Amino acid sequence: MQKYKVDWLAFSVSFEDEEQTLDHQLLKILDYDLAEFDEIPGRFFYNSGATYRNYVNVFWNDPEKPWHKNSSRTMTVVFTGQGSTELAEKWDTDWVSIFRTLKEYGGVNFTRIDLALDDYDETVRFSDIEKKLNKGHYRSSRKSYNIVKTSDQNGKSLGQTIYIGNARSQNGSRGNVYARFYDKKAQYESKNELFPTEVRDH
Repeated sequence: MQKYKVDWLAFSVSFEDEEQTLDHQLLKILDYDLAEFDEIPGRFFYNSGATYRNYVNVFWNDPEKPWHKNSSRTMTVVFTGQGSTELAEKWDTDWVSIFRTLKEYGGVNFTRIDLALDDYDETVRFSDIEKKLNKGHYRSSRKSYNIVKTSDQNGKSLGQTIYIGNARSQNGSRGNVYARFYDKKAQYESKNELFPTEVRDH
């Protein structure tokens, strides 16, 4: 049975206390201990950062370091694909509880949520998607899409990627919805990478 999964989660946390810039308690609620993180450089205009195995990242402003002029008094937490998988395992794949806990905690603003579906059986073929797009049989705020096909020097196909919408579109407070379809099998083969166990078993 095919199931959607959260493949990326990022959110920022604002503080009522003007002196606070980092929240250990929220991380503990999610079952993470900042003491187990390694220090990394700051990003997104933050001057400090920490990572857990390179797939759970936290960024904030250390009051003892110079602040970037475009920075804010918030903390940002990023769960990459692998980080999202681990977070789900810690919560028995109960994403409703994860999101409810974050919303009820207060001060949390979701900045990015990626949903993924691995279609191992090619239930929907790329050629069918392309035909529908060419006929305009889809919904998009700007009716925009892009199809990128790649091949090697011998003309052998290395897969294709279909984009619907614009990842960088400016929709203000409404946020942005963006879809990407790509050939994961071709991606692994082009990089000579070993397929994940779940794919090999399938």
